[in-house]
Amino acid sequence: MSYLFDLPTTSAVSFADVLIDASGSSARAPQLAACTAARGRVRSQLKLAKRAAKRSAKGDKTGSSLHGPDWEAIIKVTQEYIPLVVSLQDCIDRDSLLCKTEPVFAWRPVLSSRLTRRPARLVLPSLRYELAAVLLTHALALANAASARVLSLGPYEHDKMLAESQRKANDEAINSDANMLTRASAIMTYLSAELLPVCETKAPSVKELPADLTKELTFALSKVLMADAERLAIRRLLSRSSADTALRPGPPLPRTHPSPGLLAKLYLNVYEHYDAARSTAKLVGGQRKTEDAHLSNDAKSIVLQSFRTYLSDGRAASLAIGYKWLGVEAGERMSKYGEAIGWLKLAREALQDLVSSGKPLASLLGRNKARAGRKSHLEAELASVEMFLTSYTQLNETITFEPVTTAATLLTRVPAGRSAMTVPKYELPKPIFSTTKSSIDMSSMQLALEGLDGGGDGAGSEDSDDDSDEQTGPSIGRYAGAGSYF
Repeated sequence: MSYLFDLPTTSAVSFADVLIDASGSSARAPQLAACTAARGRVRSQLKLAKRAAKRSAKGDKTGSSLHGPDWEAIIKVTQEYIPLVVSLQDCIDRDSLLCKTEPVFAWRPVLSSRLTRRPARLVLPSLRYELAAVLLTHALALANAASARVLSLGPYEHDKMLAESQRKANDEAINSDANMLTRASAIMTYLSAELLPVCETKAPSVKELPADLTKELTFALSKVLMADAERLAIRRLLSRSSADTALRPGPPLPRTHPSPGLLAKLYLNVYEHYDAARSTAKLVGGQRKTEDAHLSNDAKSIVLQSFRTYLSDGRAASLAIGYKWLGVEAGERMSKYGEAIGWLKLAREALQDLVSSGKPLASLLGRNKARAGRKSHLEAELASVEMFLTSYTQLNETITFEPVTTAATLLTRVPAGRSAMTVPKYELPKPIFSTTKSSIDMSSMQLALEGLDGGGDGAGSEDSDDDSDEQTGPSIGRYAGAGSYF
């Protein structure tokens, strides 16, 4: 199970009110209208997702599904909107579109909060920051879609009676979800390393940049999403042997079991990702401000506690399980029972701390069902460690009589992690309409234009407490289908 992110909401914008064709003609009016409609669909889906999440949270006590929001719909509309934003920025850079006024876009941060109240929408100047916000939303939706699909599979690998064909289908689903998380990680890497540095130099300065759109937090997100993808890859690797080890979690390992040494390195790699994410998240400027008592309440913006807890607990759990497999490698493969006992004691101590804390990875999905499931998983890991430790202790006290290796010595022998997956490089889509009026290809915009004839889904008809029909910039109303999307 992975962290389930809240998604941001945004206010309405009419591109026709802030951008104008440099030639003075109306040739680009259909393009601007299509961009406005595409953004409206993004806004509508985000509002619908917010309501679905609220309904799901209210139904948690009855054990309702966590799959309320339509993540696939959000992925679709953001993916359609991204090339349009790229096209608009390209036209502005080449002076074929001019700004009547500086475009501003209001987005509500979801990974940072104020100490005294919920985070308000923050105004972001320029299309570059708009692109960054949409890419962030797209990546978080990809991560949530993967998490929801994994949750729907349940612990299928522990079912001894599951048909082999169904097991293979579920394994392929796990592979697909891991790949989806790597795509989300690649987008976060692009944001941190390429787009946000450009925003800092070319976009107007931002009075209050949300932590969500800092290089530090997007880097941390790239690492945690990669860690979650690696965990799924490990789950897939253990799939064939899991049914056997569920019935008998201690030694000896079944023949179908992967190498314990390999598993140790894979988990240590997951630990490295979580550790990098946790360390970098601490560098977010807003979090350092909280240490200064003289700052105003509005300035005291922090990374969400639930996300910080997820990073800390994920780091501790993956390191503990890495220690476990180092111990099993020493015992099963090398018969070094003194060393094995030392590793397993380190693992037991770390897992006991997580289980006894009462909230092991409690922030994973923010729901009781997921929280209980994760705690159950850690308790199962602890029970497995106890069985290996008991077995190796008996062997060492009756046969080998080796001294138990000290923790200080073992910590100098921790190997480097090994990755099970690679992160693909994310590249922005190319502009879908030309910068010159004479070469506009309207057929390439057919999908975007579909929203002009009625494109809304009534997302603004209810729950208007804070996401009602706000608008940044001039009022809506001077384009085809104005206002029909909210």
